[in-house]
Formats: sequence, C-alpha cells, structure tokens
Amino acid sequence: MIRLLSDADIAVGRLAGITEILPNPELFVAMYVRKEAVCSALRSKAFNVRSMRC
Repeated sequence: MIRLLSDADIAVGRLAGITEILPNPELFVAMYVRKEAVCSALRSKAFNVRSMRC
C-alpha cells in the first residue's frame, strides 16, 4: 500500500512539473478528460474498444 501511494505521489509530481512548462495546461488536461469520457461511454455501451487505448 505504501508503495502504491509513493508511486501515485511521484506521478502527481511529474504532472505538476509538466503543467509548469506547458503553454496551456487546460488544453492538455481537456484532451485526457475527453478521451476518458469517450472510453467510458463506449464501455457502458459494451462496444469493443480494443482499437482505442482506453
């Protein structure tokens, strides 16, 4: 459990660092929010989403 928390903390730190150098972090985040929404909708309709990297 501690290892998972540590890995999550490292990932959040990396993301925080990336947002410092991006010219528009909101656009970067929006891209992933949209992708997750599409993948979630497809999963809920029981489509085969293997072609998408969800």
